[in-house]
This record gives sequence, C-alpha cells and structure tokens, in this order.
Amino acid sequence: MEVAIQPRSVENVVSRGKVCIIAKLLSERYVGKEIIRRQLIKGWRPTGHLSFKVIGENLFLVEFEKEWDKVRVLEGRPWIFEGILFSVEDFDGLSSPSDIVFDQAVFWVRMFNLPLACMGKEVGFQIGATMGTVEEVDTDEDGVGWGEYLRVRIRIDVKKPLARGRVINLLGKQVLIGFRYEKLPKYCFDCGKIWHGREGCTIRGGYRVKESEKQYGPWLRVPSLRRQKEYQQSHHSAWHDEELGGVKKFLEGEVLARAVASFQTEVVKRRRLRRKIQAIRIFR
Repeated sequence: MEVAIQPRSVENVVSRGKVCIIAKLLSERYVGKEIIRRQLIKGWRPTGHLSFKVIGENLFLVEFEKEWDKVRVLEGRPWIFEGILFSVEDFDGLSSPSDIVFDQAVFWVRMFNLPLACMGKEVGFQIGATMGTVEEVDTDEDGVGWGEYLRVRIRIDVKKPLARGRVINLLGKQVLIGFRYEKLPKYCFDCGKIWHGREGCTIRGGYRVKESEKQYGPWLRVPSLRRQKEYQQSHHSAWHDEELGGVKKFLEGEVLARAVASFQTEVVKRRRLRRKIQAIRIFR
C-alpha cells in the first residue's frame, strides 16, 4: 500500500534541516561518533553547539546551532579524519540515508607550468571541466591569476583515479600541465583512487605494484603549512625543488612514457635476437 505524504507534514523537519549536513567517513573501519565529533570540533571550531547523530554505517547527520557554522564547514571542504576523507554534503531530507551517494568531493587543485597567458579564469574552467565540476577559480577581480600556479576548486569523483595533469594546446604548441591537490587525504598509490569501496583496489588485485611502476605518490599532495614551514627550516633552498618535485615527476613521466614503452619493446626484441644467435652458434 502506498501512503501519500503531504508536504505540510514534513515542513517542520525540512526547516530544521537547514542547519544540518550529512557526512560519511569513507572507510571500511568503524569509528565511533564521539571520537569523530571530538576530532572534527577542533578543526571546525563552531561558534555554537553541534550534535552528531548516527544514521548509518560511518554515516552521520550533523546539526549546528548556528547556520553560519554550517556554511563555514561546507566552504572549508574537504575535511580529513586521521588521513581519511570525511565527506560532507548539504542536508537532503527527501532521500533515504541508504540512497545518499558519497562519491564526490571538493578539492582545490593547483595547476603548474601554465603559460602566463593561460593563468586566468576561463582557462581554469576549461581545464578543470575535464576533471569534474568547477566551482571556483582563484583569480583577481579581472579574472587573471598570475603566480607559481593557478588554483581551481573542483568537485571530483573520488572513485576515479586522480588526474595527475593535462596536455594543453596553445596556438599549436603543446604544454604539459601538472596537478597537486590541497588537503588531499590518503589515497591508493597503485590505482590513484581515494575511495575503493567494498570491492577494493582493482589494479592491485592481490599483489602490490612495484615502486618503479607506480604512477602515483605523495608528491600529488600539497604539504600542510606546518609541514612546509618545518621543511623550509630544515632544508632551506631545497624547498623549492621539493615543491615542484611532483610536477617534474608528472611532466617527465608523461614525456618518457612512450619512450619507456618503446625501449621495453626493443629490449625484448634484442633478447630474442641474442637467443637466435646463441642457437646458431651451438649448431655450428
């Protein structure tokens, strides 16, 4: 039997939901709500009271006393709990908790090696659109964002491999662009995904990818300000090289990828040729 719910019957609940968010810890390991609550309060620093309610497995409804605190939390995404992505979405009172999908997350992406003419809002939107949904490009009022890199805020699919960079074509000239992610949580260095889900890593498949074959690593992550400061104090001028190390790895990797594949093919051919020569010598 179908029961028709009248809109006025849910008005009070929906109104209260205006100061709520739905959040999920993307981990197969169960974590108690109080542990998460105490840890996140330190990062969120709400000006009013907030409450956590469990509505599913590692799934929570967070209610704020003040709507401003909710806005700050949504704008401050992504949030990390012990290195794991704590995915946060606006309250959706019309969906059942089991139907809410947490396969999207918002990140600030730094785009390196862009020509100065491309460091603007329009190009940021063009490149960012190949990664996900662009929410913002960090530029001046006139749409120009000159600097060491261009910052673009993008909503990406966390169940897809992270983009390491792109090749752009500017007036017939190809340029390799490297990406780095701010507040990037733990992710798989084998497949490049932040969230595997219950199926696990499809690339690893029971064995670990060799370090020399991995296309991902910690270099894709922008270090926290505290770590940057500590590194600068201990390494001084070496900091700049480390900051660009991941970008160099991507750029060099993309340029050399085809050469490596060609070299490997050539090595196999030479080995076969050697075996044939040895066989001929044996029968002489």
